Amino acid sequence: MVLTFKALVRYLTFSLLIGWLSTGVFAEPLNVVTENWPPYNYLSPSGEIRGIATDNVKAILALTDLSYQIRVNPWARSLHLAKTQPNTLIYSIYRSAEREPYFHWFCPVLANTPIYLYRLASNNVRFSSLADILDNKLRIGVMREDNSHQFLRSIGFIEGVHLDISTAESLNFNKLFAGRIDFIVQSEASMAYRLEQLGEPMSAVSKVSRIHPSEQSTHCMALSKASSSEVVGEIKRAFVRWQQENPLSEHSLADVLRKLPES
Repeated sequence: MVLTFKALVRYLTFSLLIGWLSTGVFAEPLNVVTENWPPYNYLSPSGEIRGIATDNVKAILALTDLSYQIRVNPWARSLHLAKTQPNTLIYSIYRSAEREPYFHWFCPVLANTPIYLYRLASNNVRFSSLADILDNKLRIGVMREDNSHQFLRSIGFIEGVHLDISTAESLNFNKLFAGRIDFIVQSEASMAYRLEQLGEPMSAVSKVSRIHPSEQSTHCMALSKASSSEVVGEIKRAFVRWQQENPLSEHSLADVLRKLPES
């Protein structure tokens, strides 16, 4: 049988299309972004992206045919990329009304993680509510555009007056111990890790107050709204299957601390 040139081109095009579909791999890889927030997601000393939340996200993505690469950025950078770039997945992200419209949400990928205000144990500042901090213009160190920053800003806290903004958690800790801020926002496990890095005991700080309701303390992963329907569907199917096979349980602080990266 003799094929004309046009017929040969059609045959080859059809063969390539069938071959591409049969692999189950999408032409455009998934971009996955996160921040350095041990023990949930962090860049290990060996250069591997690890963490309790990372393990679960990797397990979910392993149930898809998507190729992906995880990148660690400052939180504000990862959030910007996830809000503006298609086929971009971000974790661990807390779900809020401000963030709701930008993403397809997959919650939870990890059990609730309460976030607290901490002060130095040597700091005698006292207050009975967030309103007291607001009225007395006490300063809270927060990460730019993280959930606590957005939440406190939404209830009247002003950047440069009540909120001292940093791009790295280590900067907030330095400011706390230098007396430049009155409070820091952190989870108990991450607080323990950061203090150990500084050579300080947990007794160096005092837990003051939880600042988010329980429903706003759940780790999620979120996919950019402009993502292709194929990618959205693939992740939805994988997430449902993962949920069915992996019921979440609370982590005790001791369990979490055992997963902390070495300094």
